[in-house]
Amino acid sequence: MTSRLTAGIAVALVGVLASSRPAAAQYEVPRADSLLRAGQLHRAEALYYAAARRRPRDPDARFALGRYLASRGALRVGAVLVEEAVRFGGAPAHAAQVLGPIYSQLGEFGALVRLPQARFAPGELSRARALHENPPTTGGPDSARIPLLPNTVGSSFGTVRLIVGGDTVLADIDPTVEGVVLDRQHIRTVGVRSFDAGAGSRQPGIVGRATLGPYVLRNLPVTLTDLGGAGRARVGLDWLARWAPTIDRGFTRTLTLRRSGRVPPGVVTVRTARIPYVHGLPMTNGDLMPGPWIIVPGGIARLDAAEVGRLRTGRVTLDSRRGELLVDR
Repeated sequence: MTSRLTAGIAVALVGVLASSRPAAAQYEVPRADSLLRAGQLHRAEALYYAAARRRPRDPDARFALGRYLASRGALRVGAVLVEEAVRFGGAPAHAAQVLGPIYSQLGEFGALVRLPQARFAPGELSRARALHENPPTTGGPDSARIPLLPNTVGSSFGTVRLIVGGDTVLADIDPTVEGVVLDRQHIRTVGVRSFDAGAGSRQPGIVGRATLGPYVLRNLPVTLTDLGGAGRARVGLDWLARWAPTIDRGFTRTLTLRRSGRVPPGVVTVRTARIPYVHGLPMTNGDLMPGPWIIVPGGIARLDAAEVGRLRTGRVTLDSRRGELLVDR
């Protein structure tokens, strides 16, 4: 009698545990998102991994982990996980919100065109097709230091000269923007091709040839909008990330770019503070709030004018492969 009762309890317990695992795992993703929004990065990361391990073919768990890793700079791995989430039954349109920016940064414009088109304006698709046929290229040295001028907007780390066609523009390094943003007046510049803006005020474009210091950029994707004059431009940290940039507003007043995308060991010293960096924050409604965020004491903060003002007194290096800002005071 006792053995039968014990066996029955064991069977019932196994059934309860088995049925509770999916519910517990489904709770992990929203909990991880909440922890990330609160700036508890390591706890959030552990839950993303745990959910994917518990349910390796669950699209929500796979999507969440891929989205998180991509936001920390692991673009290729993140893209693969999000693509797998779609194959496991995830919504393609939802995945496109994450995959679109990843494919743009990786230069995979053919893959971008194949995403669900409802997520993109007609002009963005036309530009992606054009870039797929004539991909962007960069020519120049393995590394270079470019003079850094004083910033002209509050959210800027400094200003560099960017030559667009035959025009020299002052480009602010502004983490609140994405990619390269030019003033709309450049629509008339020779070598600049613009595409349909649709109902928005931001117009996709391509610059046939631009130069930044010793680097020659061909077929450069840009956004055209109103910046107050053709002599102004802005470049985001997401665009500079491929060069593992160092912004030194101190003694050298230079922007250092590295074609390898790797931060040399000598950059990190005993005085270096490692600040976790997240590009894109999951919201409670499932959307992704773009823009760079950094972990600060007590939480997470958008890298806006106030935070830039606190950071730009020293040397700042973006190590996008590790998802970190390296700051030397």
